Amino acid sequence: MTTTLEKIAIRQRDQDADNWQRYTQLLRALADDQDYDIDDAARLLAAVGKSDEDVRQDLATLNRRAEHRRQLDRAPAAAKRLREVERALAEHHAAFEAARQKFEQASQPLYAERDQLQQTLSTARVAERQLRSTVLDQSLAARKARLEEQQIELGKRLRDLERSLRASEFSSPAHALGKAQQAVEQLATMMQQATADGRHAAAKEAERELKFAQRNLDEKLRVVTSLMAAKREADAAAEKLERESVALRAEELVP
Repeated sequence: MTTTLEKIAIRQRDQDADNWQRYTQLLRALADDQDYDIDDAARLLAAVGKSDEDVRQDLATLNRRAEHRRQLDRAPAAAKRLREVERALAEHHAAFEAARQKFEQASQPLYAERDQLQQTLSTARVAERQLRSTVLDQSLAARKARLEEQQIELGKRLRDLERSLRASEFSSPAHALGKAQQAVEQLATMMQQATADGRHAAAKEAERELKFAQRNLDEKLRVVTSLMAAKREADAAAEKLERESVALRAEELVP
């Protein structure tokens, strides 16, 4: 009797294992939207004690497991690539470290020299201020003051001349001459045309306008020429004052 019960237990375990295997196949078929015998499915669900809701939950679990498996299957390739990346990074880090050490060896003396040079320049600026502030020759200070006044006055004159030139409507004597010639040619053409047409009154009027325009433009040309000459003289004076200023500032630095 014991043997029979053991056989029944073994048979029951085998049947349970078969049912669970078939249930898993059912889930896979449902997940893949495959046909499955309805009656067989109903008997199978009764055999394993599963409800419709259990099936839905198990299908969700099966899908999650499938995704987990896909993630797991990607692991060997990822692990291999990770080893390659880590080797490459190690090589780059080694190259970087070598380059860093080389940079430090080459740059440290230069940084030290730069600091020394900056200190030298800073000391020189202080020394220059001291030399300029302790000049013993009082005539040099008076010359410097007069020179600065002349430069200020000349700067104002240059600005006035530039404003006058802009107000004269012409940028240069050549520009004024060009305008004058253009106006003269236009009025001369008008006068000739009126004479040819027998319009004597119009010809006389054009002649008067021509003479007036000529006098007006001659005056503007004279003004522009005078302004340009004055500006050239002022520019030359400014250059001379600048040279004197440079020479005077050099004298201040003589011990």
